Amino acid sequence: MHEHLPLLLNKGSSLLREIGHFARHFARFAGLGLVWIRAWPGTFSGRPVDKGGITGRGKDSNRLGYSTVKQGALPDGRRRTQPLREGLSDVSGIAGRISDRSKHQNVIISIHIPKTGGTTFVEVLRKCAEEVLYLDYSQEGGLGSTALFRRGKRLKPPFESVIDDLETLQGRSVIHGHFAPKKYSGRFPNAIYVTWLRDPAERVMSHYLYWQRSYLPGDPLWEQVVGQKLSLEQFAQLAFARDVYFRWFSPLGVERFDFIGIMEEYDRSLELFRRLICPDTQLDSTLRNRNPNRQGNFYDMGPELRRKILELNQRDAYVYLDGVRRFRSLCAHVGI
Repeated sequence: MHEHLPLLLNKGSSLLREIGHFARHFARFAGLGLVWIRAWPGTFSGRPVDKGGITGRGKDSNRLGYSTVKQGALPDGRRRTQPLREGLSDVSGIAGRISDRSKHQNVIISIHIPKTGGTTFVEVLRKCAEEVLYLDYSQEGGLGSTALFRRGKRLKPPFESVIDDLETLQGRSVIHGHFAPKKYSGRFPNAIYVTWLRDPAERVMSHYLYWQRSYLPGDPLWEQVVGQKLSLEQFAQLAFARDVYFRWFSPLGVERFDFIGIMEEYDRSLELFRRLICPDTQLDSTLRNRNPNRQGNFYDMGPELRRKILELNQRDAYVYLDGVRRFRSLCAHVGI
Protein backbone atom coordinates (compact mmCIF):
# COMPACT_ATOMS: atom_id res chain seq x y z
CA MET A 1 0.00 0.00 0.00
CA HIS A 2 1.32 3.44 -0.88
CA GLU A 3 2.13 5.86 1.91
CA HIS A 4 -0.28 8.71 2.50
CA LEU A 5 0.19 11.68 0.21
CA PRO A 6 1.10 14.18 2.97
CA LEU A 7 4.08 12.04 4.05
CA LEU A 8 5.33 11.90 0.47
CA LEU A 9 4.86 15.63 0.05
CA ASN A 10 6.73 16.27 3.27
CA LYS A 11 9.65 14.15 2.10
CA GLY A 12 9.62 15.90 -1.25
CA SER A 13 9.64 19.38 0.27
CA SER A 14 12.54 18.46 2.55
CA LEU A 15 14.52 17.19 -0.43
CA LEU A 16 13.90 20.40 -2.35
CA ARG A 17 15.07 22.47 0.60
CA GLU A 18 18.37 20.61 0.67
CA ILE A 19 18.96 21.05 -3.06
CA GLY A 20 18.38 24.81 -3.10
CA HIS A 21 15.85 27.62 -3.06
CA PHE A 22 15.37 28.51 -6.67
CA ALA A 23 16.42 25.57 -8.85
CA ARG A 24 13.76 23.72 -10.76
CA HIS A 25 13.07 20.22 -9.58
CA PHE A 26 11.09 17.20 -10.54
CA ALA A 27 9.39 15.07 -7.90
CA ARG A 28 6.97 12.19 -8.38
CA PHE A 29 4.91 10.93 -5.46
CA ALA A 30 3.53 7.44 -6.19
CA GLY A 31 1.32 8.82 -8.95
CA LEU A 32 -0.55 11.03 -6.48
CA GLY A 33 -0.51 14.71 -5.65
CA LEU A 34 2.08 17.16 -6.88
CA VAL A 35 3.95 16.14 -10.01
CA TRP A 36 5.97 19.30 -10.61
CA ILE A 37 7.31 21.52 -7.82
CA ARG A 38 9.35 24.49 -8.96
CA ALA A 39 11.35 27.22 -7.27
CA TRP A 40 10.64 26.09 -3.71
CA PRO A 41 11.35 29.07 -1.44
CA GLY A 42 10.42 27.90 2.06
CA THR A 43 7.39 30.00 3.01
CA PHE A 44 4.09 29.68 1.26
CA SER A 45 2.75 33.17 1.05
CA GLY A 46 5.52 34.97 -0.75
CA ARG A 47 5.04 33.73 -4.28
CA PRO A 48 5.63 35.72 -7.45
CA VAL A 49 2.49 37.50 -8.60
CA ASP A 50 2.49 38.05 -12.34
CA LYS A 51 0.31 40.56 -14.16
CA GLY A 52 -1.53 37.80 -15.92
CA GLY A 53 -1.76 35.62 -12.86
CA ILE A 54 -4.58 34.44 -10.67
CA THR A 55 -7.23 36.91 -9.67
CA GLY A 56 -9.51 36.86 -6.66
CA ARG A 57 -13.08 38.02 -6.29
CA GLY A 58 -13.57 41.63 -7.26
CA LYS A 59 -11.28 44.30 -5.82
CA ASP A 60 -9.77 42.07 -3.14
CA SER A 61 -7.61 40.29 -5.69
CA ASN A 62 -5.14 43.18 -5.73
CA ARG A 63 -5.20 43.94 -2.00
CA LEU A 64 -3.37 41.08 -0.29
CA GLY A 65 -2.64 43.32 2.69
CA TYR A 66 0.94 42.30 3.51
CA SER A 67 1.98 44.41 6.48
CA THR A 68 5.68 43.50 6.49
CA VAL A 69 7.43 42.35 3.35
CA LYS A 70 10.83 41.96 1.80
CA GLN A 71 11.41 41.92 -1.91
CA GLY A 72 14.01 40.31 -4.11
CA ALA A 73 14.55 39.20 -7.66
CA LEU A 74 14.10 35.63 -8.83
CA PRO A 75 16.68 34.17 -11.23
CA ASP A 76 14.39 34.80 -14.20
CA GLY A 77 14.08 38.49 -13.36
CA ARG A 78 10.64 38.42 -11.71
CA ARG A 79 10.07 40.10 -8.37
CA ARG A 80 9.32 38.15 -5.23
CA THR A 81 7.19 39.43 -2.37
CA GLN A 82 7.56 37.47 0.84
CA PRO A 83 6.34 38.19 4.39
CA LEU A 84 9.09 38.38 6.98
CA ARG A 85 9.04 35.48 9.43
CA GLU A 86 9.83 37.59 12.46
CA GLY A 87 9.00 36.45 15.94
CA LEU A 88 8.00 32.92 14.98
CA SER A 89 8.34 30.26 17.64
CA ASP A 90 9.59 26.72 17.23
CA VAL A 91 7.10 23.88 17.48
CA SER A 92 7.64 23.45 21.22
CA GLY A 93 6.94 27.12 21.77
CA ILE A 94 3.86 27.04 19.57
CA ALA A 95 2.30 24.10 21.38
CA GLY A 96 3.12 25.63 24.74
CA ARG A 97 1.58 28.94 23.75
CA ILE A 98 -1.60 27.19 22.58
CA SER A 99 -1.82 25.25 25.81
CA ASP A 100 -1.42 28.38 27.91
CA ARG A 101 -3.74 30.52 25.83
CA SER A 102 -6.56 27.99 25.72
CA LYS A 103 -6.85 28.38 29.49
CA HIS A 104 -7.49 32.10 29.17
CA GLN A 105 -8.69 32.72 25.64
CA ASN A 106 -12.10 31.29 24.86
CA VAL A 107 -12.61 32.26 21.23
CA ILE A 108 -11.79 29.81 18.42
CA ILE A 109 -11.86 31.11 14.84
CA SER A 110 -12.27 28.29 12.31
CA ILE A 111 -11.62 29.12 8.64
CA HIS A 112 -13.63 26.80 6.38
CA ILE A 113 -12.09 26.65 2.92
CA PRO A 114 -14.71 25.11 0.59
CA LYS A 115 -14.38 21.33 0.14
CA THR A 116 -11.88 20.74 2.94
CA GLY A 117 -14.14 18.92 5.38
CA GLY A 118 -15.58 21.99 7.09
CA THR A 119 -19.15 20.68 7.11
CA THR A 120 -18.04 17.61 9.03
CA PHE A 121 -15.88 19.70 11.31
CA VAL A 122 -18.94 21.66 12.45
CA GLU A 123 -20.08 18.60 14.40
CA VAL A 124 -16.71 18.51 16.14
CA LEU A 125 -16.91 22.20 16.94
CA ARG A 126 -20.37 21.80 18.45
CA LYS A 127 -18.80 19.68 21.18
CA CYS A 128 -16.05 22.24 21.78
CA ALA A 129 -18.36 25.27 21.88
CA GLU A 130 -19.44 25.54 25.49
CA GLU A 131 -21.06 28.97 25.07
CA VAL A 132 -21.60 30.12 21.48
CA LEU A 133 -21.27 28.47 18.06
CA TYR A 134 -21.56 31.03 15.27
CA LEU A 135 -21.71 29.67 11.72
CA ASP A 136 -20.70 32.62 9.57
CA TYR A 137 -21.52 31.92 5.93
CA SER A 138 -22.53 35.49 5.09
CA GLN A 139 -19.75 35.88 2.50
CA GLU A 140 -21.04 35.92 -1.06
CA GLY A 141 -20.79 32.45 -2.56
CA GLY A 142 -20.72 30.68 0.81
CA LEU A 143 -21.82 27.04 0.71
CA GLY A 144 -23.49 27.00 4.14
CA SER A 145 -26.18 28.74 6.17
CA THR A 146 -25.48 31.45 8.74
CA ALA A 147 -26.72 30.58 12.23
CA LEU A 148 -25.88 31.20 15.88
CA PHE A 149 -26.32 28.77 18.77
CA ARG A 150 -26.04 29.71 22.46
CA ARG A 151 -25.46 26.63 24.62
CA GLY A 152 -27.09 24.47 21.94
CA LYS A 153 -30.13 26.68 21.41
CA ARG A 154 -30.49 28.42 18.08
CA LEU A 155 -31.01 32.17 18.36
CA LYS A 156 -32.63 34.55 15.91
CA PRO A 157 -30.71 37.46 14.36
CA PRO A 158 -29.35 40.04 14.89
CA PHE A 159 -26.20 38.36 16.28
CA GLU A 160 -23.81 41.30 16.72
CA SER A 161 -24.44 41.87 20.42
CA VAL A 162 -23.77 38.21 21.19
CA ILE A 163 -20.57 38.15 19.12
CA ASP A 164 -19.31 41.34 20.78
CA ASP A 165 -19.50 39.63 24.19
CA LEU A 166 -17.73 36.36 23.31
CA GLU A 167 -14.53 37.18 25.20
CA THR A 168 -16.48 37.95 28.35
CA LEU A 169 -18.15 34.53 28.48
CA GLN A 170 -16.72 31.90 30.80
CA GLY A 171 -16.63 28.95 28.40
CA ARG A 172 -15.33 28.38 24.87
CA SER A 173 -17.02 29.96 21.85
CA VAL A 174 -16.45 29.18 18.18
CA ILE A 175 -16.85 31.17 14.96
CA HIS A 176 -16.74 28.93 11.88
CA GLY A 177 -17.44 29.59 8.22
CA HIS A 178 -16.36 30.85 4.82
CA PHE A 179 -14.39 34.02 5.59
CA ALA A 180 -10.82 35.27 5.53
CA PRO A 181 -8.85 35.46 8.82
CA LYS A 182 -8.65 39.25 8.56
CA LYS A 183 -12.40 39.50 9.13
CA TYR A 184 -12.00 38.80 12.84
CA SER A 185 -8.29 39.38 13.49
CA GLY A 186 -8.86 42.96 14.66
CA ARG A 187 -11.93 42.10 16.70
CA PHE A 188 -10.38 39.07 18.42
CA PRO A 189 -6.59 39.56 18.24
CA ASN A 190 -5.89 36.75 20.73
CA ALA A 191 -8.27 34.16 19.30
CA ILE A 192 -7.20 30.62 18.46
CA TYR A 193 -7.12 30.16 14.67
CA VAL A 194 -7.71 26.75 13.09
CA THR A 195 -8.23 25.46 9.55
CA TRP A 196 -8.03 22.37 7.32
CA LEU A 197 -6.14 21.81 4.07
CA ARG A 198 -6.43 19.28 1.28
CA ASP A 199 -4.35 18.33 -1.77
CA PRO A 200 -5.12 21.28 -4.10
CA ALA A 201 -5.98 19.10 -7.10
CA GLU A 202 -8.33 17.01 -4.95
CA ARG A 203 -9.97 20.15 -3.58
CA VAL A 204 -10.63 21.54 -7.07
CA MET A 205 -12.08 18.25 -8.30
CA SER A 206 -14.23 17.86 -5.19
CA HIS A 207 -15.68 21.35 -5.68
CA TYR A 208 -16.41 20.64 -9.33
CA LEU A 209 -18.16 17.31 -8.65
CA TYR A 210 -20.08 18.78 -5.72
CA TRP A 211 -21.52 21.41 -8.04
CA GLN A 212 -22.37 18.75 -10.61
CA ARG A 213 -24.64 16.99 -8.12
CA SER A 214 -26.01 20.16 -6.45
CA TYR A 215 -28.79 22.59 -7.33
CA LEU A 216 -27.84 26.20 -6.53
CA PRO A 217 -30.16 28.51 -8.51
CA GLY A 218 -29.25 32.16 -8.17
CA ASP A 219 -25.51 31.48 -7.86
CA PRO A 220 -24.05 32.95 -11.08
CA LEU A 221 -20.86 30.91 -10.87
CA TRP A 222 -22.75 27.64 -10.42
CA GLU A 223 -25.11 28.59 -13.24
CA GLN A 224 -22.10 29.29 -15.49
CA VAL A 225 -20.41 25.97 -14.71
CA VAL A 226 -23.52 23.81 -14.99
CA GLY A 227 -25.31 25.81 -17.68
CA GLN A 228 -22.30 25.80 -20.00
CA LYS A 229 -21.47 22.19 -19.09
CA LEU A 230 -17.86 23.06 -18.32
CA SER A 231 -15.37 20.23 -18.04
CA LEU A 232 -13.20 19.80 -14.95
CA GLU A 233 -10.25 21.34 -16.80
CA GLN A 234 -12.36 24.34 -17.84
CA PHE A 235 -13.69 24.73 -14.30
CA ALA A 236 -10.14 24.66 -12.90
CA GLN A 237 -9.19 27.57 -15.17
CA LEU A 238 -11.85 29.90 -13.70
CA ALA A 239 -10.34 32.63 -11.50
CA PHE A 240 -12.46 31.87 -8.43
CA ALA A 241 -11.37 28.20 -8.41
CA ARG A 242 -7.62 28.94 -8.51
CA ASP A 243 -5.23 29.40 -5.55
CA VAL A 244 -8.07 29.53 -3.04
CA TYR A 245 -5.83 28.91 -0.01
CA PHE A 246 -3.44 31.67 -1.00
CA ARG A 247 -6.17 34.25 -1.56
CA TRP A 248 -8.15 33.42 1.57
CA PHE A 249 -5.23 33.25 3.99
CA SER A 250 -3.29 36.33 2.85
CA PRO A 251 -1.64 37.95 4.68
CA LEU A 252 -1.72 35.19 7.34
CA GLY A 253 0.75 32.33 6.77
CA VAL A 254 0.02 28.76 7.86
CA GLU A 255 2.58 29.15 10.66
CA ARG A 256 0.19 31.65 12.26
CA PHE A 257 -2.56 29.05 12.70
CA ASP A 258 -2.74 27.24 16.03
CA PHE A 259 -4.02 24.09 14.32
CA ILE A 260 -3.76 22.80 10.74
CA GLY A 261 -5.75 19.70 9.82
CA ILE A 262 -4.94 17.61 6.74
CA MET A 263 -7.89 15.95 5.02
CA GLU A 264 -5.78 13.02 3.81
CA GLU A 265 -5.00 12.25 7.48
CA TYR A 266 -8.39 13.03 8.94
CA ASP A 267 -8.36 10.81 12.03
CA ARG A 268 -4.89 11.88 13.06
CA SER A 269 -5.79 15.54 12.48
CA LEU A 270 -8.87 15.18 14.65
CA GLU A 271 -6.81 13.76 17.50
CA LEU A 272 -4.30 16.60 17.11
CA PHE A 273 -7.14 19.12 17.36
CA ARG A 274 -8.44 17.46 20.50
CA ARG A 275 -5.07 17.46 22.21
CA LEU A 276 -4.16 21.00 21.26
CA ILE A 277 -7.47 22.84 21.42
CA CYS A 278 -10.14 20.82 23.28
CA PRO A 279 -8.32 18.27 25.48
CA ASP A 280 -11.34 17.84 27.74
CA THR A 281 -13.68 16.87 24.87
CA GLN A 282 -14.29 13.42 23.42
CA LEU A 283 -14.42 13.75 19.65
CA ASP A 284 -15.80 11.37 17.07
CA SER A 285 -16.89 12.25 13.55
CA THR A 286 -17.29 10.69 10.13
CA LEU A 287 -16.75 12.28 6.73
CA ARG A 288 -19.78 13.80 5.05
CA ASN A 289 -20.45 15.18 1.58
CA ARG A 290 -18.30 12.37 0.19
CA ASN A 291 -18.63 11.83 -3.52
CA PRO A 292 -20.41 8.46 -3.75
CA ASN A 293 -18.35 7.55 -6.83
CA ARG A 294 -14.95 8.05 -5.16
CA GLN A 295 -13.03 5.21 -3.60
CA GLY A 296 -10.66 6.09 -0.74
CA ASN A 297 -9.06 9.50 -0.19
CA PHE A 298 -8.15 10.30 -3.79
CA TYR A 299 -10.03 10.85 -7.01
CA ASP A 300 -9.16 8.86 -10.08
CA MET A 301 -7.80 11.52 -12.40
CA GLY A 302 -5.08 11.04 -14.96
CA PRO A 303 -1.58 12.37 -14.25
CA GLU A 304 -1.74 14.90 -17.08
CA LEU A 305 -4.99 16.44 -15.84
CA ARG A 306 -3.66 16.48 -12.28
CA ARG A 307 -0.51 18.23 -13.48
CA LYS A 308 -2.56 20.89 -15.31
CA ILE A 309 -4.70 21.58 -12.23
CA LEU A 310 -1.65 21.88 -10.02
CA GLU A 311 0.06 24.23 -12.44
CA LEU A 312 -3.02 26.46 -12.13
CA ASN A 313 -2.69 26.30 -8.33
CA GLN A 314 1.04 26.56 -7.71
CA ARG A 315 0.69 28.97 -4.81
CA ASP A 316 -1.88 26.70 -3.19
CA ALA A 317 0.62 23.86 -3.58
CA TYR A 318 3.12 25.87 -1.55
CA VAL A 319 0.49 26.55 1.12
CA TYR A 320 -0.36 22.86 1.29
CA LEU A 321 3.26 21.74 1.60
CA ASP A 322 3.89 24.23 4.39
CA GLY A 323 0.67 23.10 6.06
CA VAL A 324 1.67 19.43 5.90
CA ARG A 325 5.04 20.22 7.39
CA ARG A 326 3.46 22.25 10.19
CA PHE A 327 0.89 19.52 10.83
CA ARG A 328 3.56 16.82 11.12
CA SER A 329 5.69 18.94 13.41
CA LEU A 330 2.77 19.49 15.78
CA CYS A 331 1.90 15.80 15.67
CA ALA A 332 5.47 14.90 16.56
CA HIS A 333 5.46 17.31 19.48
CA VAL A 334 2.30 15.88 21.05
CA GLY A 335 3.31 12.31 20.27
CA ILE A 336 0.80 11.15 17.66
